[in-house]
Parts: sequence; structure tokens; C-alpha cells
Amino acid sequence: MIETPLITVSDDIFNDANELTSSILKFAIDKDYHDFLLQKFLHKICNIMNINLNDIDIKKIQKGSTILEMEIFKNIGSKLRKIKLIYKSITDQMRKELGKLKIFFMFMGDIKSLEKRQKDSYEIKLHPEWNQIYAQNHTYWVGANNDGIDRGNQPYYCPVGWKRYSLYVADDFREEFKGWCICYHGTKFEYGLSILLSGLKSAKDQAHGPGIYTSPSIIYASHPRYAEIKLVESSVENDFFEKGQFIQFVLECRVLPKNIKIKCETLRVHNQAIIDVNISNDKIEWLIDTHRKDLMNFNDPNSVIFCTGIMIRVTDNHPGLLPVSKWCYREAPRDFIAPGPVKYENIFVILSNAYDERLTARIHDLSYVEQIYIYVDCDAETLWTKKYLKGRGPYSVDNLQNVFRTLAYDAQCALDNLLPITIFDPEPTEFIYKDLTTEQLDFLWFQLLLRVLQDTPVK
Repeated sequence: MIETPLITVSDDIFNDANELTSSILKFAIDKDYHDFLLQKFLHKICNIMNINLNDIDIKKIQKGSTILEMEIFKNIGSKLRKIKLIYKSITDQMRKELGKLKIFFMFMGDIKSLEKRQKDSYEIKLHPEWNQIYAQNHTYWVGANNDGIDRGNQPYYCPVGWKRYSLYVADDFREEFKGWCICYHGTKFEYGLSILLSGLKSAKDQAHGPGIYTSPSIIYASHPRYAEIKLVESSVENDFFEKGQFIQFVLECRVLPKNIKIKCETLRVHNQAIIDVNISNDKIEWLIDTHRKDLMNFNDPNSVIFCTGIMIRVTDNHPGLLPVSKWCYREAPRDFIAPGPVKYENIFVILSNAYDERLTARIHDLSYVEQIYIYVDCDAETLWTKKYLKGRGPYSVDNLQNVFRTLAYDAQCALDNLLPITIFDPEPTEFIYKDLTTEQLDFLWFQLLLRVLQDTPVK
């Protein structure tokens, strides 16, 4: 489903006080050993990861599905620094390139750390008797749960519409985690298995500072910025998921109250919408204090956070169309559009039927909103779209090409009519981007987007 490898590193990578005794790259490749061309593979890996072929020493190759283990930087002093640089340089595009080589697992670091982790990870298993479906006629309640179980000093609300696959964490779970609060952490599919094996990495330079970002609200944690949405393709269709369905997953975690810093949302919703009726927008993000540790390993008994379950939501339609998701798509755009980010800016807005007439009415009279393109999939919506002078359409899936053509034409007209504007003061001084104000940077970004839109071919 994700077509990118699981990438994990040894714990030593995150500890600057340590020095690696070995720097191993270990690949698991979905390719038969007899069809595996080692030199061709090595050349591609070196090109993707910017490694010198002369710095590689092959340790062993395992038959079957190919397992390749090699040491890099064998004769170089600071292995830790170089491994860390490679790890931090890994991008989504690099993951895709590695996926094209049929790599489904890659480890970086000290091989002894991997062996220890694999031994510990054998103890991570599902606890199916605690699986739950949270919906009416299943496990369901309204408001804070008052079943008498100690879940810390924060209320626990029903994650309606989700199914929990429980993880085995401790023999006497309720006693072991008495007083620990429940929270959620959204992530991408490609990171999920890595998190379960390696733990959660502390975020750096985020809105509320370093730490692990979670939420007591699964509604907030499942926002697409945090929890990736996947459309099930026919190639991964099985007994659990059908082609055409959408799937999301969120990690259910436990954390001690003393390590929680309660913070406001960071999606710029502000007071434009209520994210979760049970939790204030000002208290919907929890920053978990990791006490300056870069990684919280779930196998470490001293970890401040543990993953206790995998929350899964499968829907026939895009989750953005669910009633609990209205806050994502209805109110926030108005907050983004107004006030006008840049003087003299024209904004073109495309609204789907995930939005309603209320948002159209709120943005229609903004002077910098040039046109509103309304995309709907039912005739009933056309009854209100004709009331707005700036409205274009409505457009349906059958004439979607007209949206692109009209938008490109309108953008070109706006571009032709723009007044020449200089964003620099008329001073004999050379500027770099750091010297620009927020307004000037926004203006440059707007011009770039407009040019891209103008030059994008309609297909």
C-alpha cells in the first residue's frame, strides 16, 4: 500500500555522547537471490544515498528474499556523524527511489543494536480480546467516560467511528498504567511500523517547542496533516479493505500527566470553528516532555509514552466529508483567506460540496476574492450557487475540464491586469530573502503560484 521501505536506525544515532563501533546498512529486498545483481544494486544505492562505492564493505548476503548487510565508512573516523547526516537527508523522494529497488526494510547503525531490538520486538504483539469497535450498538458512550477505571486526570471520550486493535503491553495492564492518560498521535502509513519498532521521535522547532505532539481528541489527531488518508487500490484489496474505500490510522498512546503540557491547536482554526465539542481548541494539543531525549523507545521501561493500540477508520467516502470533519474544510479556509495576506492580491477559490453556501456567503464580499468556482455532484446544490455574482459554475465531474480552462483563463487575465509592483524600497542596498518582511515574502509566493498556474497544461 505504501510502496516505500521501513527505515529504522540504532538508538546510538540519537545520542551524541556515543561513538558507533560499526556503521552497518542492512537491506531486506523483495527479490529472489538468484535474480539479484549486486553491483548494479550497489551503484544505485550509492547514487541515491550519496555514498562512495569505495567506502562499502559487503558483510553477507542471505539467500531467499535477499538480505544484504554491508559496512560503510569502515576507515572513516566519525561514523556517527556521517550516519546521522545520511539519516537526516532521507526524503520522501529518496524513499520512493529505494522502493523502486524492491527494498522493504533498511537499517542504519550498529548491528548489535538491531539484534537487541529484534529480540525485544518479538514481545510486541496484538491483544485481540481488547479490540473494540467504537460506535452505537458496539462500545459507545457520550461525554467523559465514568466507568471507574483510572485513566489519569484527563477525561477520556469515545473515539466514535474507529476500531482499536489493541497491543499487548503488560501482563497487568490496568495496574501498570494506572493514572496514565489516553491520547492519540497521527502519522503517515510509511512511518507506522517504524514507530512501533523504534518508538516515537521528539519533534524539533515546532510551534510549542521540542517534544512529542499528541492530542486527547482523535478528531484533531486524524486531521490529514497528521494522519495520512489512503485510498485502497485493487492491488491491496483483501478481506479487510475493499477497493474504493478510504483508510486512516492513528496511534493510541498512554502518557503520565506530569509529562503533559496542555497547549492550543496549531492548525490556525482559532475561534472560527469548534474542532471537538468535548475539548476546547485552547487545550486540544498535548506536548509530551521527553526530558531532552530524541527518541522514546516503547521497549524502554522508563519511556514517558507507550503505544497501546492502533486506531483504524475505514470509510466508503473521503473522511473529509464526514460530519466530524467539517471544521477542517468549512471554517478554516475563511480564516486563511481573510484578512487579505497581501495588498493588491487576487484570490481564486475552488469550493467542493464538502463546503456549503455558508462559506460562500462569508467570502463572497471580500474585495480580494476574484472568483469562486463551485464544484458539486448533485443538482440540488445549483439552487443557491446562482445567487452569487462571483460564482462560476456549478461544475460537476462530467465537465471538470471546464473548471481548469476557466480558471487558467481568469488567472491569465488577472496576471495581465496586475500593476507593476516593486517589493523593495528604492535604496542602493542588496537584499537577501531574510531581509524581506512577511508581506514581501507572501507577495513573492503569490507570484510564483500564479506563474505555475498559468503555465500548467490542462490534461
